Amino acid sequence: MEQPATPQNLDEMLNFLAQQQAQLQDQVNKQLAVQSARLETLITKPRATPKGEPPQFKGTLHEDLELWFFTIEQYYSDYHPLMVENSPTFVTMVSCHLRRHQ
Repeated sequence: MEQPATPQNLDEMLNFLAQQQAQLQDQVNKQLAVQSARLETLITKPRATPKGEPPQFKGTLHEDLELWFFTIEQYYSDYHPLMVENSPTFVTMVSCHLRRHQ
């Protein structure tokens, strides 16, 4: 956006302000359109079906610990972005599930 020369009189100043206002209004309209498109995408996105409880490991001899690790990883795979960033929300969710099944 190039800036015109400094206005010298009142008419030039009013024209300058009107141009700036129009440019700002265009920017606001563009931002509003982008926000509306994002919101529409979120509204129309189908909701994920809620998952049941995560798999349990009871510690008996006939249970396979590696299989349990694999199923736990699969259960929490939808939360991968939270898992990678070590989100406190993810840690709280997992610890609540583990505490419940002790």
